Amino acid sequence: MFNFKKKFNILDFKLKKPMKTITKNTIYLMSAYVVQKILTFLYFIFIARTIGDVNLGKYIFALSFTTIFSIFIDLGLNQILIKEVAKCKEKIIIYLSNIFIFKILAGIICFLVMILIINLFNYPFESKILVYLASGTMLLDSLNTTFYAVWRGLQNLKYEAIGIIIYQGIVVLVGCVALLFKLPLYVLIIALILGGLSNFLFALITLRKKALISPKIILFDKKMIFWLLKITIPFAFAIIFSRILGYSDVVLLKILTDDKSVGLYSVAFKLTFALQFIPATFVAALYPAFSNYFISSKERLIYIFEKAFIYLTFIVLPISIITIILADKIILGIYGQEFANSIFALRILMSGLFFVFLNYVSISFLTACNKQTKNTVILGIGMTMSVILNLIFIPLYGYIGVAGVATVVSIIMFCLLLFWVNKIFPESIWKRKELIKNICKSIFAVVIMGVFIFYLKLIIWWPILIVLGFIFYSIILVLSKAITLNEIKMTIEKIRK
Repeated sequence: MFNFKKKFNILDFKLKKPMKTITKNTIYLMSAYVVQKILTFLYFIFIARTIGDVNLGKYIFALSFTTIFSIFIDLGLNQILIKEVAKCKEKIIIYLSNIFIFKILAGIICFLVMILIINLFNYPFESKILVYLASGTMLLDSLNTTFYAVWRGLQNLKYEAIGIIIYQGIVVLVGCVALLFKLPLYVLIIALILGGLSNFLFALITLRKKALISPKIILFDKKMIFWLLKITIPFAFAIIFSRILGYSDVVLLKILTDDKSVGLYSVAFKLTFALQFIPATFVAALYPAFSNYFISSKERLIYIFEKAFIYLTFIVLPISIITIILADKIILGIYGQEFANSIFALRILMSGLFFVFLNYVSISFLTACNKQTKNTVILGIGMTMSVILNLIFIPLYGYIGVAGVATVVSIIMFCLLLFWVNKIFPESIWKRKELIKNICKSIFAVVIMGVFIFYLKLIIWWPILIVLGFIFYSIILVLSKAITLNEIKMTIEKIRK
């Protein structure tokens, strides 16, 4: 029998440094994500202003097209790897090796299929080259997440956080040089490849040196691959649905219209997407509390959900209203006159941001309450509606239609998610007086703030007006006693417990 202990020193392996606490791990990763989001957004602005709407459309399409295909490489295998590593450390190498080799083989197949599909369309040679190169980033990203899944299973997120910064730093550095020297568009994709390759080498080296682990080709086992694929089915469907929901709109927009429309929509969407790190970070902190209270205290579970709902409402409403009112100032100020046609699309997307933010809380809540299947079904419904509605409205309204569809789908998913959340509550969420009272106070405060901003937008510079708007809104919330310092402290204490 193959002796894993003797050959790979797995049963005796210990990290050279003590394992960090879960709290510290979360701080590492969240800090890295915040830095990445800021760098990515600033880099995107530089790209848009430098290459223009048409070339931006080509760039975004290549990334979106390959991202959809990446679902057939991932298939939820990372989640399974995290789970199995946490349960059985002596089998780390055999799991890692089989998933690693499977992803390489799946990546090659996906690349060949992408070549076939992209050549069915009469796209310029440049667009095809961008897709070919972007497939490299697709495979590297998938392999990198596999390595970091091992670290997650070992409850050490420090190296993943460092890898994120390395990746984004190299991408921005190489990309900015390409933009400053007006190099060909494909160099921006090469920047992503170099960033991914650097991250890959860092992840591989840290696994080998810090945990004495690396994938071994000799351990490839077809039976294990089939077993892994079988148990990953629930994760796979959720990933497939969410990936298609998130990226199919850009692909359909490119197929049914042109690169310019993709570029104009992407500018509006990027602003909306950049803000989603707020609810994502929020629910990452809440999820352990949801999971714990689902078992120990239904009363506290409902209390935490209600507070999360209220606090995210307090955050998202002023963001939405400020952006809707100042959309013209923001687009023209950040991206320039060339993207003026993105203003209306941004206003439409911002009108649905409330539902996008709160959907994060509902999805996290249902997952913690063992209702993952409901989330998957709702994602499937959202994906199906998005594709069908985009096929109908893109030929009629172009990128404006895509923005409208995204908002409508978010609202529908919001309603479906709350329907299942209500099944866990002892009474309808809309019958909870404190929740309704605080939402009404937030709406009142945001309306007053909106009037304040509307009449001053032509007088005060928009960045300063945004800050003044939030200050004005916060003062109204405090005066109306919608939020108090003691209440915030009490909520944080319950989450910690």
